[in-house]
Amino acid sequence: MADNTNNKSNTDTIDTRHSPQAQHLIDTLQGEHIQKKGGQSAVIFRMVMPDHLCPFGLKSIDALKHAGYDIIDRHITTQDENTLVKETLGVKTTPQTFINGKRIGGNDDLQVFLGN
Repeated sequence: MADNTNNKSNTDTIDTRHSPQAQHLIDTLQGEHIQKKGGQSAVIFRMVMPDHLCPFGLKSIDALKHAGYDIIDRHITTQDENTLVKETLGVKTTPQTFINGKRIGGNDDLQVFLGN
């Protein structure tokens, strides 16, 4: 069941193995928690802007849902947030997915990880 309130919550720390930098982004950015009881935990940082909805982020969300993950979906809604995410995580692109506290990478890396 998805929490579609578009707000972060104090319960959005689903895995304690996240780096302090990733946890700061989870706490800072808005989004939703797509709960799957008993599923492994995943966090995704993806662009959801008024004029751009990242297709690779949508593919990643779909793959995580189909694989049964408990997902913290964090929306990057401005270019400033996009820069913050990329600089904080030390990456060049988004989306970025973490599973059980470990960075998997972008959509291509996620698809390989999931065996798709």
